[in-house]
Amino acid sequence: LLPPPVSRRDGAVERTLDVEGIRCAACVWLLERLFERRAGAISARVNPGAGTMHLVYAPDTFDLAAYAADVTAVGY
Repeated sequence: LLPPPVSRRDGAVERTLDVEGIRCAACVWLLERLFERRAGAISARVNPGAGTMHLVYAPDTFDLAAYAADVTAVGY
């Protein structure tokens, strides 16, 4: 189950997700770059120590399911 998004005053939403298998800086870089490539992406910050990823995106243009498919395709 996904945690509910938190709406911001600027219309964007924030969501923090659990991410398993973060082993190195390259993993962090890859997850953040995959996010940035999608329309509506605003910011992504991965915390490897906590195993979480904090996303900020425009809910009307960002496709979270497509991003999840990108992440799955590279082994997460």
